[in-house]
Amino acid sequence: MSNKLKYLLTILLSIIFVLPQPALASSPQSHYTQSQQFNLTTINPKLTLPEAIEQYPEILNIFCITPLSDEEVKRMASDGIRVFDVDKDMSAVSILSSLNARVFHNKPPLSKNSSYHPTLFASSSYGAAWPYIEKNGSVPNCYGYALGISSECHPGSFSGREYYQQPVETIRDNVKADMAQSFNGGGRSIDSNISTISSWEWRVAMRTGEGIINLGPLGAYYTWDYHFWLQTNTGTWCHKPATNPSVHLGNVTPHTASWDLKIRGYEPIPNFYNSNTLYLALYTAN
Repeated sequence: MSNKLKYLLTILLSIIFVLPQPALASSPQSHYTQSQQFNLTTINPKLTLPEAIEQYPEILNIFCITPLSDEEVKRMASDGIRVFDVDKDMSAVSILSSLNARVFHNKPPLSKNSSYHPTLFASSSYGAAWPYIEKNGSVPNCYGYALGISSECHPGSFSGREYYQQPVETIRDNVKADMAQSFNGGGRSIDSNISTISSWEWRVAMRTGEGIINLGPLGAYYTWDYHFWLQTNTGTWCHKPATNPSVHLGNVTPHTASWDLKIRGYEPIPNFYNSNTLYLALYTAN
């Protein structure tokens, strides 16, 4: 090949490689795939919920929260959906960080290897429950905390089951499936906080709740959420409200207690989680 032909070939190849390449066809987005750029730390903590939604419309695709018209509020209220009047200037970050139900930017880690309780503490009444552990970071959420792992995950994350806006009975069944799928263990339904459990099991309680958060002139928003409580090795109960700090509740009875939606810096929404209280005895062989 002559030098001239080599020169022309080099130019041609350089043009081909710098031309824009056709984009690959994207696969349908799963329940877990969202914008990689957004998280709660992105939001200015001074923004109210409507201000944050206007600036970050993807909030409505990530959190189980829906803006409502006046007509929708009236219709849903007539159907029995509770309306909660809250501070109209309430921070969007405070509200959103209190919700466990959300679509993750990435699929949560499907691993049991992030356990934060070092050993199991067997006792006659409280099985393998461990002492209360204070957690102040954004991870785990209430479900990860109840499982004893440092993960933000949903009931169904480990077994590929849907949890969004499901009844509490489905949430319970998802936990059982998760324990069998990823923890070489399981969960069994028990009647109450004092039902007999084995030395290798620990107790958790769960509820769901839904309602309309009314911000007055700033609008009203429907939301749904699930929540878990965990029993410690002394029989007390504790929980971690989403990304907020954990709380040691003490000697309470879950099925008669008020399960409040804890909103940091504001009055909690009393007994937001008002479904039946379901109990599980969980165990793992690992």
